[in-house]
Amino acid sequence: MVTNANVAEKNIFSSYFNCIKRYCQFRGRANRYEYWSFVLVNFVIGVILGYVEGLKGEPPVLSGAYSIFIVLPSIAAQTRRLHDTNRSGWWLGALLLMIFIVGLIQGILEYNGTVVSPLVSQVVSIIALIWIVVLFIFYVKKGNPEENKYGQPQE
Repeated sequence: MVTNANVAEKNIFSSYFNCIKRYCQFRGRANRYEYWSFVLVNFVIGVILGYVEGLKGEPPVLSGAYSIFIVLPSIAAQTRRLHDTNRSGWWLGALLLMIFIVGLIQGILEYNGTVVSPLVSQVVSIIALIWIVVLFIFYVKKGNPEENKYGQPQE
């Protein structure tokens, strides 16, 4: 039975602040509502900050600071969302690691004067894009309704 207390607890801002409070918690699960509420509020905040800075003609200091602030909570929320679908957070970690390593290798090669083929960058970009699409499918997929190795499902 849905009560007023349950409805009050489950609103978009409480889900957002729950993800912020759990900014470094990579264990557990995040249901679709919590994760997508977090994503939506982040998007709206980013648009508002960008718009205000654009109107004032200022450099993007506030939106840049917010982007840095929100990196760790975003990774943690994505990891918990993957856990809800009974997948390891390494699905996300592998993508981030691949992007970092490829960028590092390209930077080192270019620093040493080696020309990196545009084909290599294009192939890596296509692989990353496919990986992002797969992650998106995992994020929109309904979570596992039973307890899994990551814990109990959220209500």
